[in-house]
Amino acid sequence: MARDLRFAVGHETGDTYAVFVDHDGSNDILSVDYERAARSIEVNISGIVRLTPSNNPDAEWFMDAPTADGVRVGSAFLLAEGLVPSGTGERFTVETRVGLLDVQVSAGGMVRVDLGRWKFGQRDAHALEVLLGGSHTVTLLNSVAELELVEFPDGLPATSVNERLFVAPEQPLVDDGIGRIRVRVFRSGVGEVHSSGTGAAAAALAMRHTPGAGSTHNWRAESTGGSIGVQMFPTEDGEHVSIHGLAVINSIETVEP
Repeated sequence: MARDLRFAVGHETGDTYAVFVDHDGSNDILSVDYERAARSIEVNISGIVRLTPSNNPDAEWFMDAPTADGVRVGSAFLLAEGLVPSGTGERFTVETRVGLLDVQVSAGGMVRVDLGRWKFGQRDAHALEVLLGGSHTVTLLNSVAELELVEFPDGLPATSVNERLFVAPEQPLVDDGIGRIRVRVFRSGVGEVHSSGTGAAAAALAMRHTPGAGSTHNWRAESTGGSIGVQMFPTEDGEHVSIHGLAVINSIETVEP
C-alpha cells in the first residue's frame, strides 16, 4: 500500500525545490513515484532534494541531489525542522554526491556553503570549462546588453556539461573591492533557470581571470532569481570557493505517490 509523502516546498534564489526526508534510506531520489508526487504539488520545481541519515561519521545527513545546487534549500529545511543547530553562525556538515560540504547559518534566511576545491577544464576561443561539483561551461560576454540578447543555442553536443553559463561584467566590474557580474544559466533538457549557486561560483571564477578584475576574491552574481555572493579563500588543501544566498521553506505538502 502506497504511503503519503510529506514534501517541503522551498526556494533558493528564485528556483523552487521539493525537499523530503527519507528516514530509513530506502527510497532513491530517482524513484518514479517521487517524481510523480513532486509534480502533483502543482508548482514548477527545479529539482528534488532527498535527505537521509548519512553513513559518513563526519556528517549527520546525506543530501541527495544531482549537484551541489539544492544544498542551501535542503539546509533550510533541516534548520526549519530542528534537525541541525539553528543559531546564527552555527556550522554543520552534510554529505552530498560531490563530497562533504560545510554549511553555515546566517541571519535573515541566508545560508553559506563551502563548495570546496575547483579547477579549470577544457577551453576554446569562446568558452571555458569550470569543474566545481560538476562541469560548467562559461562564456564571457562584453556587456549586460549583449547578455540580454543571448538565446539558448540549438544543436549543443551531448556532453557531460551540467550547465551552460553566459556572464557579463557590471560597470564598474569591481566596486569597493566586490566583483560584480550578471549571469544567465541554461541547463540541458530544462532551458533557462532563475539561478545556480555552483554556476554563480563558476562564473565568478572565470571572470576573476579577466583584465580589470585584479585579485578580487569577493563577488556578487546577479541573475533573474536574485543575488548570490561568492568568495574564494585559501585552505590547507588549496583554494576553496563558497556561495551564500537566500534559501527559505514556504510550505509543507502531503501528496499521494
